[in-house]
Amino acid sequence: MKTPAKIQAIVTVPPYADFLDDVAAHPLVSGFRLNTVMPLRGDPAEVLERLRSFGQPLWVDLKGRQLRVVG
Repeated sequence: MKTPAKIQAIVTVPPYADFLDDVAAHPLVSGFRLNTVMPLRGDPAEVLERLRSFGQPLWVDLKGRQLRVVG
């Protein structure tokens, strides 16, 4: 009998949300994702430190040229 896969979620978060501690504590959350299209009010390093302070791995979505397949 197979063991069911454990579901985990990397959550895209607004950088200044006041509920991030609750999201970080959720058992399904395995990381935070910062979409770099979201506007930042201050120093990006401070935003990254704030998001890291919640104890979840941090993924940063860097925008660049994205490959597209046209068929």
